[in-house]
Amino acid sequence: MEHLERNPAAVAEVRRQVDRRAAAPAELLLDQVMLGELRREKVLAIRLCSKV
Repeated sequence: MEHLERNPAAVAEVRRQVDRRAAAPAELLLDQVMLGELRREKVLAIRLCSKV
């Protein structure tokens, strides 16, 4: 078995600061979808309970 160790790839280290001012539009859309699904599940649960 050959030893194939090479020099590691050069990767730039990027320092960044977390910006907590506002959520990204995609995150807001996912939140709306999740809330809609939760509401739908509650409505279905209520309908199932009322049929019993």
